Amino acid sequence: MLENRAYLSVRLNTSSGRITRLGDHPFGGSCTAMPHAATILQLRQLLAERFPVAAPRHGLVFSTGVTPLDEVLGGGLWKGTLTEISTPADAAGCLTILNAILCASAQERRPIALIDGGDGFDPQPLDPAVLAHLLWVRCRNTAQFFKAADLILRDGNLPIVLLDLRGSAHAELKRIPNTTWYRLQRIAGQSAVACLIATPWFMVSSAHTRVQIQGALRVGDLDRPTEQLFSMMDFQVIRRHGLGGTIAEAV
Repeated sequence: MLENRAYLSVRLNTSSGRITRLGDHPFGGSCTAMPHAATILQLRQLLAERFPVAAPRHGLVFSTGVTPLDEVLGGGLWKGTLTEISTPADAAGCLTILNAILCASAQERRPIALIDGGDGFDPQPLDPAVLAHLLWVRCRNTAQFFKAADLILRDGNLPIVLLDLRGSAHAELKRIPNTTWYRLQRIAGQSAVACLIATPWFMVSSAHTRVQIQGALRVGDLDRPTEQLFSMMDFQVIRRHGLGGTIAEAV
């Protein structure tokens, strides 16, 4: 069936407050715009139509599908928190991790959102069964990005939200105020959503955990088996909020 071989992509217009549905694209198909636009208030209906079965939310943590990353995170991505992973924008390691998280979520039949700050995500390498669980929000600038992040985190229907800022303009990233991150943390906490943010350098001041990915992969490494790729990476926790709100910083 087409529904099992398609992913849903949308684009947010920050000036009009409308969501343009780019379509339920067949795997390997082109992304042609569809004449369907919805107000922000209709996003919940759109998601309910695309993902009619309630997403599993058992436990407090979601596995990333990357064993060494789960280990340093204490089991995976925790509900109600922001987790930041940082790697250079031109490194392939972070993309491999994001794809692994998409696969792990699909195995649990759990819908997931990817808010793509640079509109650079490539769905082609992923299996159609994985893409069937994906809401891909394509952004052209940080204004669109944060409007979409605020909306989807506040909605709370998708238990995991991935935010990828690695392809965004550096000049825009440097202008993001700390209050923006604390607002997103507050929303994620209220909606019990697990949120992973991929950045080219550490910038998420409200992150529960910051992880530096060292030994970052290059494009030429991607032909290796996935587990071998993960063994080539070094996941170092730079900061973690402890019990009682204390913060541990790596020296």
